[in-house]
Amino acid sequence: MRQLTLTFFLTLSFVFWPIAAARALETDQFTVPDKPLPDLSMDLDLKIDLDLRVLINDANDHLAQGGHEAQKYRENDYFALALDKMYANGIPECTIERWIRYTDFGKPDARFDVGILSSVYGRALIGRPITLFTLAPTINLYGHYVGTDKVGHFFQQGYEYYETFRKSQLAGKTDQDAVHDAVLRGIAQEQGIYGMFIVDVYSNADLSANIAGFMFYRNLTQLVRLPDGTVLLPMLVLRNGRWELNAMAGDHHLKAYVCDNWDESMNPCDYAPMLRHIVQDNLRDLGARWVAFHHTTRERETQRLAEMTTWHGIHYGHSDSKELVTIVNHYYDVVDHTAFASKR
Repeated sequence: MRQLTLTFFLTLSFVFWPIAAARALETDQFTVPDKPLPDLSMDLDLKIDLDLRVLINDANDHLAQGGHEAQKYRENDYFALALDKMYANGIPECTIERWIRYTDFGKPDARFDVGILSSVYGRALIGRPITLFTLAPTINLYGHYVGTDKVGHFFQQGYEYYETFRKSQLAGKTDQDAVHDAVLRGIAQEQGIYGMFIVDVYSNADLSANIAGFMFYRNLTQLVRLPDGTVLLPMLVLRNGRWELNAMAGDHHLKAYVCDNWDESMNPCDYAPMLRHIVQDNLRDLGARWVAFHHTTRERETQRLAEMTTWHGIHYGHSDSKELVTIVNHYYDVVDHTAFASKR
């Protein structure tokens, strides 16, 4: 009887744990707000700036004390781990996600929340997994509309990538192979516990935020050159035995990292078949408002889809599935087909 009871509760835990863990892991940018959202990039950059200063002061105190332990405070690894501890604790929303969700920025309509039934995932009685029942809000960062979950991916999974990269480096692998190992970790997560296995979604935008966060962690004290020619100056520099913010790098700490790749409508997801049909049907109704909100064209969105396959030239695990639900193939194509049919 005890064995049966234990098995029963373990089964219940397995069934219901994903429901809790999946809360707010997905988002929806196909559903757009009634008006543009205020840009929160300055607020987030200021927070990062202040927190980096705290870490700098701590590191400098230890450097001044000298001794064997002081060496670790000269390393990028120290700042990466310290920032991860500050920002990336907890699931389903980590520390920085909760900060963005609940902080009063003094700006009206700072976040756009959409209920699941009103979203691109809604309006269906069957086909949507029970684990997909609430969504992360959308915010505006540097003019890009992204889910708050992407900031979480940036810092939380970004550090996991950094951790994997460093382990591979220390094992003697080249930087290129170490980056590949990190990307494979993210792909496995999207195919499994963070994506397809739980909510029937493989998010290209999540993976893009992951690789961006990884590069951010590398860039804390190191110059980073990206494949497209972008050069990122280190945010922190060691001068005369003391760390300081690098004035040459500027104070827009996230500007080089946030881009359209983080927007799940511009960098659309791959879905399990039943959820894909729901999104396809809803997008036909949501498309007109989306196009008007972004002041875009079929040509621009076709070009943008091609741009989404890499992040600054890095292959980050973008799905090459022919089944991606895009504004081109499930709005523009539908509108064009309907117009053509009516003329006949």
